[in-house]
Amino acid sequence: MKPFTYLLLLLLFSCNSSTKAQDTTLSKGAALLFKNSNSILSNTEKNSVFESTGFAVSQNNTQFYMKEDENSAQFPFDAFVYPVDVNADMVEEIGITYGNTYVSGAAGVNTMLLIKDSSNNVYKMNLGYPGFLSLMPSKHKNFSDMMIQGPGFEYAVWQWDGNVYKFNHNILSDAAGKLELISLEQASKLYIENLKQ
Repeated sequence: MKPFTYLLLLLLFSCNSSTKAQDTTLSKGAALLFKNSNSILSNTEKNSVFESTGFAVSQNNTQFYMKEDENSAQFPFDAFVYPVDVNADMVEEIGITYGNTYVSGAAGVNTMLLIKDSSNNVYKMNLGYPGFLSLMPSKHKNFSDMMIQGPGFEYAVWQWDGNVYKFNHNILSDAAGKLELISLEQASKLYIENLKQ
């Protein structure tokens, strides 16, 4: 009877361990999205980020298309992940640039920012618009103001309201050129360098 009890306990432990492993396995899409990233997110968080993007893995298994637009599968795009900490709270936000002229129009690229919702620990989309994202020197409620730069003479400025980024005003491109902006890529490099210290 003892060997049977031991075998039963071993079987239960084995099932429980494999269930936990399944909970933390990266989805195919999350693995592809984060393959070149230095993000410190858990696999569960990376899966959450991928689901929030609305991406699907393309047939070539190396790019993405937008799930909501089946036609975009004919025009797959690359996506690049930029981990950042825009409010210096030690909780990682995820910037993603992606696209092509089919999904992004004349800008040729879209940028989104995913921010962890503290109430349910799920990453939610902010700022999914055509153009390049830059952090501004000004802040609201501890979060950097954001500027989305694209084609045209004006750029949109977004401010954090405590829950989401909301459009605040436009700024002329000439005036924006005089600001000390930090690109999403630069902000990510600084964040990753700080992690190494």
